[in-house]
Amino acid sequence: MYGIAGAALFVAAFALTLLCYFFPAVVAVVEAGSAASLASITLSGRQWTLFARGALIAAAAAVLAAVLGAGFAAWLVSGRRASAITRWLGLAILMTPPYVYAYAWSLPLLPEGIATAPALKSRSVALAATYGRAILCLGGWLAPLAGFVLAAGWRSAGVAAYRLALTDASPLQALRRGAWPAMRRWCLLAISLAALLALTEYSVCHLCLVPVWNTELLSEAQNSARPGRLLLRSWPMLALAAMLVFAWFATPRFRRTTLTEMAALMSDIEHESGGRAVRSRWLLCIAAGCVMLAAAPLLVLAGWLRDPAALYRAAREFSGAWVGGLLCSVGAIVVAGLLALGVELGATAASRMRHAAPASLVRFVAIGTVALAVLFAAAPPAVVGDAFLAAYLSRFPLLADHWPIVSLTSAARYAVIAIVVTRLAGHTRADALNDLAALERMGLFD
Repeated sequence: MYGIAGAALFVAAFALTLLCYFFPAVVAVVEAGSAASLASITLSGRQWTLFARGALIAAAAAVLAAVLGAGFAAWLVSGRRASAITRWLGLAILMTPPYVYAYAWSLPLLPEGIATAPALKSRSVALAATYGRAILCLGGWLAPLAGFVLAAGWRSAGVAAYRLALTDASPLQALRRGAWPAMRRWCLLAISLAALLALTEYSVCHLCLVPVWNTELLSEAQNSARPGRLLLRSWPMLALAAMLVFAWFATPRFRRTTLTEMAALMSDIEHESGGRAVRSRWLLCIAAGCVMLAAAPLLVLAGWLRDPAALYRAAREFSGAWVGGLLCSVGAIVVAGLLALGVELGATAASRMRHAAPASLVRFVAIGTVALAVLFAAAPPAVVGDAFLAAYLSRFPLLADHWPIVSLTSAARYAVIAIVVTRLAGHTRADALNDLAALERMGLFD
């Protein structure tokens, strides 16, 4: 496994790291440095207002995601069949593009069209159809992610504290007095992840007609005479992303525990305490309502389709567009998969190397790839696109409007998903091997 094929895979992943992350990042930093000045990094009062508006929407969406995510977490740890259904539903929601949520909620709320939202007679209704819809869309879309994190925290620390408090308290009191203090770090992680992703997601606020700093960055990128300098204008969001990455890598024990429990959730491994974690029926009913609210846009889209034949007509009319998009997606999947496998292979090989220097180098490359993948995923999409525009299209114009550059850009944004999934699979495999080794030591295979 770690012979010529493994070395070739690691070298390919390293080359893709240079193409997807290192080269665009260096070019963007150089371009930004050449134009750096106090005026270029100073935001105007209007721009700070846009940033504050986006931050408030992201914070509200993160709180909503945590509340709805608690419902997902309750069903994720409630039993095998319920856990599997909730897990796959959550993955379906996360894989749905967020702008689909904005469109789906506009169907019942704005039957005359999205553009009519600001013209509604009642100001409160107009705010609900714009700002409220943006918060609802982002919170519902990110609820499964928060749910997976909260479920991991429940399995790791919450369930023991809950059952201990349940001996002399009601289920609600046990949650508040026992599970909540034990799960504070996971709650903070769930809210932080949701807030960061909501802050950098621009399509929802764009479709909800809410101007924020992210949509402003997209406009500046489209009108910029020289690409690569958008990095200077996006420093508030990049600073938040860097803080999250630092906090994640600065807590190795917490990181390992979270990944291990999430791997167990994904592989349907029963918790060692056994049984259903939450037995209260009314708590599970509330949790089911949270899950259904997050999944409501999918149901709205399915129920609002008046003419099923329109799907076929659209696919036929735009056949060239979706075939090209599919090719770009396949290319991005291949690149992201190679990056993820390279990281996993490098981390595993480094732990088995006898010499310290090569092991440190391989480990540094693997960790650096993960850190860059997280930063590119957390950065505003307009900044990532601007960096690739400066790195490749300005120097190699023949790459414009072709699928390889689009695949590289998409992989840079979403490779972190493949890396996390691969790490979860690695944790599951390691746990299974450890269990087999324990059984063998007990003599059960003799």
